[in-house]
Amino acid sequence: MKTPTNTLLYLFLIFGAILSFADDCKIEEALPAAKKSQWHGGIKYDFTFDGKKALFVAPQSPRMDRAWIFRPAFFGAFPNADIELLKNGFFLAYLDLTHRYASPAAMDDADKFYKFAVEKCGLSQKLVVEGLSRGGAFALCWANRDPSKFAAVYADAPVCDFNSWPSPKREKLFRQFLAEWNIKSADKFRGNPVDNFANLAQSGVPLLLIAGDSDKTVPFGENGKIYAQRFQNAGGNLTMTIKKGCDHHPHGLADPAPTVAFIKKAFESGGKK
Repeated sequence: MKTPTNTLLYLFLIFGAILSFADDCKIEEALPAAKKSQWHGGIKYDFTFDGKKALFVAPQSPRMDRAWIFRPAFFGAFPNADIELLKNGFFLAYLDLTHRYASPAAMDDADKFYKFAVEKCGLSQKLVVEGLSRGGAFALCWANRDPSKFAAVYADAPVCDFNSWPSPKREKLFRQFLAEWNIKSADKFRGNPVDNFANLAQSGVPLLLIAGDSDKTVPFGENGKIYAQRFQNAGGNLTMTIKKGCDHHPHGLADPAPTVAFIKKAFESGGKK
């Protein structure tokens, strides 16, 4: 006997609801002591991961693939794209690596967090890393280390050369940078994104780079422009938006629709051209 179409639809909706509930249960089970709150319609879980501030935001209606967006710095700053992605079923994640300057130790910490998110919380094996400013340096370097994890990379006004930012002019921050990398001088430093792009470029993983051409804090000509040229010359899959007359802030686009569309397309294509 044939099953009526409306019955099949009902069963599909029930199955989707069960999967959604299972996703929430995985996070609840993995983080029993997390502080729960609301964030733009999602459930926010604040917790500590290996001594660092961390969080997840679960959407009301998760995508079937449990796709997620990871920020290594400045969660909640200029969030319009994240809010729309949450509405579209994406999980949001954050681990505080703000002052880690894309060091190998910081990338090791992110690898541990990634494993926890995938294996314990049931999130997808592919993710998008979203880095603003110094977070952009981390996003680019981490993705270059192992592009297989990524559906896409979104870098916004990214630091691409630590000699440009923080630069020796910002003495305290520059000392933090040197200490994090355990070096005494940056004269021969080769850990910058402008020197570490080939793996990501050759992988075909799409990169969205947004920056202002009048950025006085992280000058585009010393950072994103050089990175973009080298990335493209190496065969990288780049989408770039330059905001005329824009300084370092505001990050992102006034209308987040192009950013959201880029990320959704990246997951649909499996992180390839």
